[in-house]
Amino acid sequence: MAIMSGRMEWMLDTNSKIFDGKTEAEFLASSIKDVADHYGHGLLDQKTLDWMNLIQCLAIIYGGRIFAIRSTPKPKVVKPATVQEAAKVHNPNPPAQFHRTPAPVNHFENPSPSTSATIAGIGDIDLPDDHPLSPNFKPRFN
Repeated sequence: MAIMSGRMEWMLDTNSKIFDGKTEAEFLASSIKDVADHYGHGLLDQKTLDWMNLIQCLAIIYGGRIFAIRSTPKPKVVKPATVQEAAKVHNPNPPAQFHRTPAPVNHFENPSPSTSATIAGIGDIDLPDDHPLSPNFKPRFN
């Protein structure tokens, strides 16, 4: 059965004899026979009893395996979008992209201005407020 379906859940464990030294099928068959012996042989003929034993054996042994197979989640099959579906979501005019730079920092409104400036090759020097290189310099427009 496992070879036909390709599922490992159908494999019978024929090596382990964990049911009082019997395999799954042997233990089930002997249990059904023991119960049938209590009712005598006049109730059902042997052929019917054998069929019932077979059906019960199959139900008990393979029932758990069927449940395991049905409980395993199946992977979703994703179908590719049709041309019509792709056309619905296609946007021929994407929104425009703008590069926005931050506004320049206004050093003239600094509440505690510094009177020093850094000049390459010279270093930090103190400049008067009316000097053009001073950070506190405010140009006058006529």
